Amino acid sequence: MSTPFADDSLLPQAVPEMPVSPHGRGTVLRSERADWERRAAVARDTQEAMAAAHTLLVGVAESNYFGDCVEGERFYGLLVSAVASLADQCKRQATLARALREQCQVAGQRIDEIDAQSAADLKA
Repeated sequence: MSTPFADDSLLPQAVPEMPVSPHGRGTVLRSERADWERRAAVARDTQEAMAAAHTLLVGVAESNYFGDCVEGERFYGLLVSAVASLADQCKRQATLARALREQCQVAGQRIDEIDAQSAADLKA
């Protein structure tokens, strides 16, 4: 899974390389796009994890193994309700994470476009 940690120690994918300053590697340029791509990667991982959790939860309570007694039937009914609620929450979170991923990607692209336009305006 990707993490938002600064050292990227748990980030499995290649992180976009930071741009090099025209003044050499000693001068650090901040890349908003790289930050937004990292955020999008975390959102994508969250989406995948929530979708996987939803898939697993859907089949959890397919059969009543608690018996045909009153307590078993009642417990099974409560279990089915709780698992269904959790599965729905996972599905909603996956949907929200997908939307967040898309927003992060758009934000990175827009910042790049605005930076390019600003640079063009400065040159003019």
